[in-house]
Amino acid sequence: MPKGLPLIGHVLSFAKDPSGYLLQITKEHGDVVNMNFGPRGMTLITRPSLVALVLRDQAKKFKKPYRGFPALNALIGNGLLSSDGDFWLRQRRLSQPAFHREKIRAYAETMRTFTLRSLEQIPTELDLFEFLNTLTLEIVAKTLFNADLRGQSNRIGQALEEALLANRAQMAQPIPLPLSIPLPGHQRLKKAIGELDSIVFEMIQNERQNPSEFSLLSMLVAARDEDGSAMTDAQLRDEALTLLLAGHETTANALAWTFHLLLKHPDILAKASAEARSILGKDGCHLEDIGKFPLLKQIWQETLRLYPPAWSIGRTSLEDIQIGEYSIPKGQNIMLSQYVTHRNAEFFPDPEAFKPERWIEGFEKSLPDYAYFPFSAGPRVCIGNTFSEMEGMILLSTILAKVDFAKAADYKVEIYASLTMRPKNGLSVTTKSKAD
Repeated sequence: MPKGLPLIGHVLSFAKDPSGYLLQITKEHGDVVNMNFGPRGMTLITRPSLVALVLRDQAKKFKKPYRGFPALNALIGNGLLSSDGDFWLRQRRLSQPAFHREKIRAYAETMRTFTLRSLEQIPTELDLFEFLNTLTLEIVAKTLFNADLRGQSNRIGQALEEALLANRAQMAQPIPLPLSIPLPGHQRLKKAIGELDSIVFEMIQNERQNPSEFSLLSMLVAARDEDGSAMTDAQLRDEALTLLLAGHETTANALAWTFHLLLKHPDILAKASAEARSILGKDGCHLEDIGKFPLLKQIWQETLRLYPPAWSIGRTSLEDIQIGEYSIPKGQNIMLSQYVTHRNAEFFPDPEAFKPERWIEGFEKSLPDYAYFPFSAGPRVCIGNTFSEMEGMILLSTILAKVDFAKAADYKVEIYASLTMRPKNGLSVTTKSKAD
C-alpha cells in the first residue's frame, strides 16, 4: 500500500490529481493496489485479466457503489448510470430500443445537419471545448428526446459544470459532507440542479401532452410495469438527466481530446484534414461516408486510449471473492481505471505517445480482453457506445473538412478528472473556414 497521511490516508493525493495519482501508484506498486481513503478503503485493479473478472466473469458478485458522492447522487438520482439490480435491468431494457443499431443510424442526419449549422458562423476565436459541448448537447436532446435546446444549452452547460465541480470537490473529503450542510458549494449545486430539473420536467410535460414518435423519452413515458403502472416523473427525470449528461459529455470530451492531440501534432492534423476534405463535399459527413476515413478512425481509437472520457469505474463486492491471487472481502470498494490500463506498456509500447498508426487492422483483436475498454464492458457496457462512435466520426470529419484550427496565444490544457475526463481551461483556438 502507498504511504498516506494519518486518518485521511491517500485522499488528498488522489483529489489533487486523480488520474495521475492512480497511474503513479500502479507504476510503483503493481496492478492491484490497496488505498486508504480514510474510512473508505479502496482497491485499484488495472490488470486486464482481473478487470475481466470484475466486469464480466463475476459481475453478479459486485454492485455499483450505492453510497457514492452526494453531489453525483443529487444530479443523476437513480438513472442508468447509478442504479443497480432488477431496477437497472428493467430500465436498461426499456431504453435499449432507442440505441438499436438501425435506430442510431437514423440519427446520423441530425448529427450532420446540426454540425453544419453550428459551423455557419463559427467565430475566429473560440473555446472549442465549449463549442463541442453545446453541439453535442443539442444533438442528444433532439435525437433522444425530440427537444430543441437552442438558447438553453449554455444554461444547461453551466449547471452541469457546477455539478461536476461539486463532485470533484467531494473527492477531497474523506467522508463526503451531506448537501444539507449549507456550504456555498452546496448552495450553488442545489441551484444548478434546480435549473436542470426545470428544463427536464418541461421536456417530460411536453412529451405527455404532445407525444412524439420513436424518441427515447416517448418510449419511457409509454412504458408500463407488469401491474400496469407507469414511470413517475421523478424516474423519468433521472433517466433523462443521466442520458443528457452522459450522451453529450462523453462525446464532447472525446472530440476535445482528439483536437488537442491533433493540435499538438500538426503533421497528423494536416493529414487528417486532407483525408476529410478529400472525401466530403460541402454537405458534410453522411451516414455512408463514415467508413471511408481510415486515418480518422485510428485517431479516434488512439484518443480513446489516451483520454477515455469515462476514465474510471467503481464497484463494491457483495461477498468474499477471490480475484486471481487476491482475496477481496465483502463490502470492499473496487476501482478500475481505463486511463491506467490503457497505458500498460506490455500491450501499448511507448504508451504515453500519440500513435494512431498503432491501430492497424487486427491490432485491437490481438489485445487481451479488457486491455482496451473505453466504453466499459460486460453486462454494463455503455448503452450509447455506438451512438458516441458514430457521432464522433460525423462531427470530427465534418469539422476538419470545413475549418482549420490553430492554438490561440493563451492555449493551456490540463486533465480535469471528475465523473468524466475533460480538458481543464477548455481549448482556446483560432479558426479559419475553408473555401467550399
